[in-house]
Amino acid sequence: MTMPDDVVSRILQMRLEHLVRGCLRLFSQLQLEDISASSPAIPNILIKALHRAMSATAASLQKDRCLA
Repeated sequence: MTMPDDVVSRILQMRLEHLVRGCLRLFSQLQLEDISASSPAIPNILIKALHRAMSATAASLQKDRCLA
């Protein structure tokens, strides 16, 4: 089962707003906001977002090297 885009966006938004909060705290906040998400899915979403950001950075660096 995939997580709806709006839930993923909310998780990422909450992470940016509260960098020191852990996944369990984010999960609890989602519950308070009546947003349904599984606890194990939250770290997976954050890891995938980190990998996408790292890939984009690496691609940008590679592009810059090619242009130099």
